[in-house]
Amino acid sequence: MYYSGVSPQMKDNDKVQISTKPADNVDIIAHDNPLIDTLDSLETSDELPANENIEEHQDREEYTSDSGCGSNGPEIVDNNQDILEMLTPKIAMWIMVLRVAAIHISMVLGESGDAGIIYGRNGDNLPSPKRVIDFLTEDMNYAISVVRVYDAIMEVLEAISGTNLIVTIGVPDEAIAHVASSQEAADKWFRDHVLTYVHKGVRFRYICVGYEAIPGVVQSLVLQAIINLYNSVRKANIDYYIYVTTAVGGKVLESSYPPSTGRFAHGVDKIMNNLTEYLYDIGSPLLINLYPYYALVSEPQHISLDYALFQSQKPVFIDGSLEYYNLFDAMVDAFVAAMARAVQQEDVKLVFAQTGWPTAGIGSYACTENA
Repeated sequence: MYYSGVSPQMKDNDKVQISTKPADNVDIIAHDNPLIDTLDSLETSDELPANENIEEHQDREEYTSDSGCGSNGPEIVDNNQDILEMLTPKIAMWIMVLRVAAIHISMVLGESGDAGIIYGRNGDNLPSPKRVIDFLTEDMNYAISVVRVYDAIMEVLEAISGTNLIVTIGVPDEAIAHVASSQEAADKWFRDHVLTYVHKGVRFRYICVGYEAIPGVVQSLVLQAIINLYNSVRKANIDYYIYVTTAVGGKVLESSYPPSTGRFAHGVDKIMNNLTEYLYDIGSPLLINLYPYYALVSEPQHISLDYALFQSQKPVFIDGSLEYYNLFDAMVDAFVAAMARAVQQEDVKLVFAQTGWPTAGIGSYACTENA
């Protein structure tokens, strides 16, 4: 996914002129897929990602929009055994997949716009990895073809072996220091957690070092871990390319409004600039996690529900020559501008890795109608 960004002559305080239409290369999976709609309609979330950076939105027009939720409140699915037994086996399995997928559905969008899920393992009464993978490959016939796992769980990777699923595997935050400590440590991690399963038929697309580890206690080690693992991949002589990268959220941005002023936040700017430059040099995209929902609930007086839900009928604001009809495009372009500013090049590359909208529990906007 390539974006036009900044000219080589741009100074740090200049706005970035994004020459394409807003976020025009981000492939969003539309909600006309009944499988995605089913997942979305059952979505719940107890563990919430960090808010997106919205401090620069103070000068927006104020809105008075209702929550978009029905007056009777959100439709909540009770995940107890009695409810599961009342549902059809297919719907019951959807609920189990939701519980497997870190409680909330996320979209993992690769270079071809594939739809995917986060396969989390925090929960009770989870179906076996084999049952989940059989469901994705047989029952759903690969309608969801990308799986992201936060850690190299042997049972999950064994279940994926021999399928056509595409895998993003995570290096957990607690393993980053070890992987960054030496090339030998990275080689062993790669051999044990990736190469072993490549030989068993698992097809990896990304190795993601950490989960929003920047900012964080190991932020200074992320780049070295990526460098070491990139060297490990190159030495492995695999017949397809595995990208090594990391995933970040809105906390790494200091300025995000208007998008052309996007820049990395003080305290992580040097780390993010160096990281962006290295990813650019090796051709790896930066993975970004974006949640318009959290920006909305943080500043509902400045952000309208229609703007957050892709439903605005007219541009909410204009930045240079670009008209913005939705918050998601603005968030993505703020990252584009920050990355382009870091490398002083136009062809920065990023992948939209994760999003979600809760159906219950957090504020008046959390309901199935909005999700």
